Amino acid sequence: MKISFVLPFNNEKANLSLLLPLIEQEIKKENNLEFEINLVDDLSSDESYSFCEKFIEDSKLKAKYKLYKLDTKGYQTGALKKGFIESTGDYIICMDTDLQDDPKYIPEFIDNIKKGFDIVIGVRKNRKAPVILTAGLKIYDLIFEIIFKKKLSTYRAPFVAYKKEYVNNLPWYNNDHRYFIPIAINKGAKLIKEFDVSLNKRNSGKSHYNKYFKVFWGIIELLIFIFRMKTGKYS
Repeated sequence: MKISFVLPFNNEKANLSLLLPLIEQEIKKENNLEFEINLVDDLSSDESYSFCEKFIEDSKLKAKYKLYKLDTKGYQTGALKKGFIESTGDYIICMDTDLQDDPKYIPEFIDNIKKGFDIVIGVRKNRKAPVILTAGLKIYDLIFEIIFKKKLSTYRAPFVAYKKEYVNNLPWYNNDHRYFIPIAINKGAKLIKEFDVSLNKRNSGKSHYNKYFKVFWGIIELLIFIFRMKTGKYS
């Protein structure tokens, strides 16, 4: 079995310098699996890309890395699209590169992958978000719980493993990365495992979004996604 990590980044040099050794530390423990680490640079303006080049060149796991740089700004969806398309593994593990997703949970993902789960979700339990965003996410989860008749702790998480067949050949509309779990379920994923993960503080950098705009536009976007899904765009 082969597992592909997909790690999109933008101006994350300081975080990548800590994250990549931690990922290597975990995968070195696994002797019976193949791995690849797909790093996708979404046009960083710092030295993230050159750092990755140097890190890979010096790494004892050099052969496991693939490094890509987008030609045009892709944002989260575009960067993940490149990583997914280039992945050759049976499973894809997505995680943020800002160190909020802790690599110490990788063994638990791998254990559940070995058990044959279609989706393995790391559920963030200590996330402190503005009330309006928390409420929006609860509505998001409730809607998909009604659609799929399946109760999950969350239908949206960045630290998730997917059997590749359920996230393959996607149409890749803008912000589809927010709907990977519903997309995978819609494409036939049934065996889903959830486990709790602690959310680390961001090591460096900061998020850039307006929470009110995010919720307002998110409602419209969600309705558009459901229409696309119901009309077979993700089948």
